Amino acid sequence: MKTDVFNIKQNHASFEELLLFFVKNSNAFIPDLKTQVESLYDYVDKLKKNATFFEAYDDNTLVGLVAVYLNDYETKVAFITSIVVSAEYQGKGIAGTLLKVAIDTAVLHKFTTIKLEVFSGNVKAIKLYKNYGFEERKKSYITMELKI
Repeated sequence: MKTDVFNIKQNHASFEELLLFFVKNSNAFIPDLKTQVESLYDYVDKLKKNATFFEAYDDNTLVGLVAVYLNDYETKVAFITSIVVSAEYQGKGIAGTLLKVAIDTAVLHKFTTIKLEVFSGNVKAIKLYKNYGFEERKKSYITMELKI
């Protein structure tokens, strides 16, 4: 039974708090966030400058967040770039609550679509997104890499 109550805030966390949170929870991403970005510092800096954050707090401790780009007013397409909950707080409905807040905010701002990308092996995340009405779309691109 989910009885915990968490405080949800918008754009409250400082850069330092966000960086520490992403460093601490990098392995909560599938695959690990450190393998997906060149620099966590630069990643958090980009998010802090361009994304809207919805953050879950247990007292004064940041325990989960969603980062969503709500800045493409021409196409009305929002993009969720990160959803992460600290391991010890998973299974308490935090990710779903944060996702719902992000969806409601996008609707409030007249966005018509929300997109996100998820690793095909991240079964828990895919199930969560489908529970909120997200549908899989065929990709018209592939990821390529050259290690030098």
